[in-house]
Amino acid sequence: MDALFALLFLALALGAMVLWIWSIIDCATNEPNEGNEKVVWIIIIVVLGILGTLLYLALRRGDRERQRLAKLRTGGARISDQYGASPLDRP
Repeated sequence: MDALFALLFLALALGAMVLWIWSIIDCATNEPNEGNEKVVWIIIIVVLGILGTLLYLALRRGDRERQRLAKLRTGGARISDQYGASPLDRP
């Protein structure tokens, strides 16, 4: 029975670590470079660990996705703005 709890704990800890690392990478690559927001979120994620990750996912990532979708709906951005210019867009 102790081995089962140890295995369950190990699986949860590994999953939390993967989520934590993914949130740092997501924040570093997808947050806008305006102001200090990116740096502040990375500090929050690193210092608070899994709690910082959950805060980032709940507060910032959803808000960023809503902003991106609203921009796409109004025609304010093209898909190539997010993924880079297509070779077909060159003159």
